[in-house]
Amino acid sequence: MKSSIYSSVTDAVASAKGAYGRYIKLTLNERQEILEGVKKALRPIANELAAMTVSETGTENKTCHRENARRGGPDYRSQYRRPWNDTL
Repeated sequence: MKSSIYSSVTDAVASAKGAYGRYIKLTLNERQEILEGVKKALRPIANELAAMTVSETGTENKTCHRENARRGGPDYRSQYRRPWNDTL
C-alpha cells in the first residue's frame, strides 16, 4: 500500500509551504468555508479514521467513544476524566 502521494519528505514539505502561502492570503470567511468543508467531508468517516488510528498506533479510540456519547451511549469521559482537564 502506498503511504504518501509525495515521493519524498522534501516534496511534501515544499507542497505544504506552498499551500500555507496561499492559505494565509485567504479571508477568515474563506478559511472558515474550507474548514467547514473538511469537517463535513470527514464527519461521515470519523469512526473509520479512528479505527485506522487505533490499528496503526494502538491508542484508545476516543472518537468512537465521543460519537457513542453524543448518541446517548456510554460516555468514556468518566473513565478518563482528570481534574485538570475537563475538556475531554
